[in-house]
Amino acid sequence: PLSLHDALPIYKRLLNKVHIPTTKKKWLPAGDLCLGKEWGDDFTELSSLYHGVEDVCFVSPHDLWKEADPIFSDKEKVQKSLYYLGVWTVPIIDIFPNKGNDNKLSKEDFKGLCQKEGADKYYRTLELLNCLHPAELDTRFFIKLRSFNALIRSPEKSLILFRYIAGHWLFYKRFTTNKWSCHNKLNRCGFGYQKKLRSYFDFQIKDSEWFPARDNKYER
Repeated sequence: PLSLHDALPIYKRLLNKVHIPTTKKKWLPAGDLCLGKEWGDDFTELSSLYHGVEDVCFVSPHDLWKEADPIFSDKEKVQKSLYYLGVWTVPIIDIFPNKGNDNKLSKEDFKGLCQKEGADKYYRTLELLNCLHPAELDTRFFIKLRSFNALIRSPEKSLILFRYIAGHWLFYKRFTTNKWSCHNKLNRCGFGYQKKLRSYFDFQIKDSEWFPARDNKYER
């Protein structure tokens, strides 16, 4: 699935500014929404995956769009427009900061996001890396799969999530790394450099015990 999620930063700002009517009877940013089963059989599993998940909303059914204005009568055209505006047709990836510019997270913000997500183990691995050399690591982004912990509590939803990630791996693979800037505290190098390290999304899918295994157990 290629949409504005893959476009230039200037378009990424659009994901937070274009608001779309939702099934919860409020308007929310296009980049925070999914297409549900009302938009076709292709989205039935996505509806099942996020059913009962509080921080995920679906776009209002097409019938309501037609009632509001005849210009929305063509369901396929409306669906395509929503897609290119950034509405999700697969499980949602969150990227912070989400302003679509070149700003990076402060260390405090990054640590706060890790604490909020219960990502202490992930944060400790990065702290350890930071202790291995006299440098200071600054992350550019915090990347995660939305509502991952809530989804993996259900065996049925875990299977749906696995099918989506495996079936769209070329799309999701790009989110497995994160850019970090390394600045030498002792000024031995005299310059900084960038390095790619694991993202929290990569940590979620590879280090969490959510993969269905034998004997009703879940493994990493």
